[in-house]
Amino acid sequence: MKRIFRLSVFALALSICIQGSITYQGNVMGSNNYQTKVWNNGRTNLKVDGDLDVAGELNKGRFAQIDSIASAVGQITTEGFLGNLYVRGTLYQQLGQQWTGPITNPFTTLIRSIAYGDGVFVAVGALGKIARSTDSGATWGALIANPFGAGVGIVNVAYGGGVFIAVGSAGTIARSTDLGLTWGALIVNPFNPANFIRKVAYGNGVFVAVGDLGQIAVSNDLGVTWGSLISNPFGGDNIWGVAFGYGVFVATTSSGKISRSLDLGVTWSALISNPFAGGVIDNVTFGNGVFLAAGDGTLSRSIDYGVTWSALITNPFGVNRIYQTSYVFGMFQASSANGLTARSFDNGVTWSGLIQNPFGTITIYGMAASSSTLVAIGDSGSIATASWNAAFSSAPEQLYTPTFTGFGTVSNINFSWRQVANRIVVMGKFKAGVTVASEARISLPFVMISDAALIPNIQVCGVAITNFVNSGIYGYYCLIESGTSYITLGLSSSVDSPFTKIDAFLFPNGTVISVQFEVPISGLNV
Repeated sequence: MKRIFRLSVFALALSICIQGSITYQGNVMGSNNYQTKVWNNGRTNLKVDGDLDVAGELNKGRFAQIDSIASAVGQITTEGFLGNLYVRGTLYQQLGQQWTGPITNPFTTLIRSIAYGDGVFVAVGALGKIARSTDSGATWGALIANPFGAGVGIVNVAYGGGVFIAVGSAGTIARSTDLGLTWGALIVNPFNPANFIRKVAYGNGVFVAVGDLGQIAVSNDLGVTWGSLISNPFGGDNIWGVAFGYGVFVATTSSGKISRSLDLGVTWSALISNPFAGGVIDNVTFGNGVFLAAGDGTLSRSIDYGVTWSALITNPFGVNRIYQTSYVFGMFQASSANGLTARSFDNGVTWSGLIQNPFGTITIYGMAASSSTLVAIGDSGSIATASWNAAFSSAPEQLYTPTFTGFGTVSNINFSWRQVANRIVVMGKFKAGVTVASEARISLPFVMISDAALIPNIQVCGVAITNFVNSGIYGYYCLIESGTSYITLGLSSSVDSPFTKIDAFLFPNGTVISVQFEVPISGLNV
């Protein structure tokens, strides 16, 4: 038995898959479309066939079965279980209701961007300021000496390959190889020194930077050197957003334009139709197979890696510009001017109401998350945190060499996996040899359990083909099946559509293939 789903990352350490039945002792207070209060000192079962919205507490709760989604705004306490918890959907705790902040830090002016890497948060902002935190944002060190100088605003920071890259006004780029502790000299690059570099993103060993007047440049050596400006369809538009996912870079502009690159930033597609109608697209982010773009109170999503975009999505931001979107803890988070924040648990399709937080009316410009903590930054030197459950921590990256079926003698292999919270993230790329007529497979560093009923998310994951052009109707994906120790490559029109396995011989010799996917730990035979 096999099923194909898009991954829904669990957002609570309590996301368990154990068969059994559970009764409850305590109270359940419903909200939204219904109001109920049940007191029970016995062992009556609570059966939920639809959604369970809880604004109060599930205390010593013992449920018979939850077949959909339970989302709690209050507390979930699991002590006193006399049975087992079986969840077929995803059990979420709505993160962000209990914020900590404002947190003392050395910034006094605008903090513009934040990134997380290998246990360290690095924040950057106006007047050339950089600071970092090594304790999940709870405390921040003094401002760090850097080459930008007080006259340069640092606009964005990103992490990848063990390196932090910061970019800013006056066409400036700098890098840190020791987790933000020290920064090298400004790096020679092709950007016009009269313009801003707005964003930088990392993917598959490559940094892509974008900026004003349609400028794009790529670094293939972790920011040490940067190639010439790359031709693209944006003309003179300011490029304000760039994000990477499943082998694809997507860029967006200040006048509602979108383009994507399938070859790690070397070439860019023609402009892609979208619903922003020439309005600002301030940023774009990627998570769980979805690109999410945001502008002046506008949101749109793409489930086919930037090829097509949804109609504008209803959201609570009004006309306020959505300055940042992030995918953290299995949900999309968005924030804007006036301290407004909202989240989506269904890959950006629907959005919560506005969420209270310590920022008040201060604009929130960025968020980043470790495996246990979300850190948000904003204007006036503002920092706040929201904690998740620290029971799951992010493990170090583990390199592994897969075995390949159907791809001949494979070269340029670069694969790794790591534990992030309650899921395993695998990513890698390789160059095919002389392919043969055999099902296209790549081995995993683990075995999926054989009972598909206990794997709530069997994922279709992303595949990028960097030098192979297809008809444009289908995209390449990979299938994870129960009881196997490999992924199978195939074709599908989108991550929501049926999947067809393919033979490796359909890939020309020398094809470079990149893959990235996640699986829940509950689905691993370890």
